[in-house]
Amino acid sequence: LEPGVTGSVVWDGGVALPLLVEEWRDAGVIGPLSDLCVWELGAGVGLTSCGLLALGAKHVVATDQSHMIPTLESNLRRNFPDCGCFTCGTLDWDDAETEIATLIRDGAPRCDMIVISDTWYNECIAKALVDALV
Repeated sequence: LEPGVTGSVVWDGGVALPLLVEEWRDAGVIGPLSDLCVWELGAGVGLTSCGLLALGAKHVVATDQSHMIPTLESNLRRNFPDCGCFTCGTLDWDDAETEIATLIRDGAPRCDMIVISDTWYNECIAKALVDALV
């Protein structure tokens, strides 16, 4: 893949993650999604976020690098046009603390669950990802 296009591909993990969350919900591992605000890191085109909303998540905050936000937001709006149940925003892991604070200041709800799928494709981003989670 060309640099910068990884976010515009539907990866297997993005398909599998909502199915796993559904399985956990049905098994009682997690509570009802209708009670949860889920933040997705590295949302790409938004497939996982769409899956979580379809499963009934109260709110999804879908984040990625700034160049992915127009596509991400467009896909979520097409699938959930008037729900008011999602927020899209930039989250560059190298500046996560500032960008998370900005998202919350701008109205994104605080998270109850963080999901990440197929984002650790290059070991040079490992420290930034861990720092963003901490």
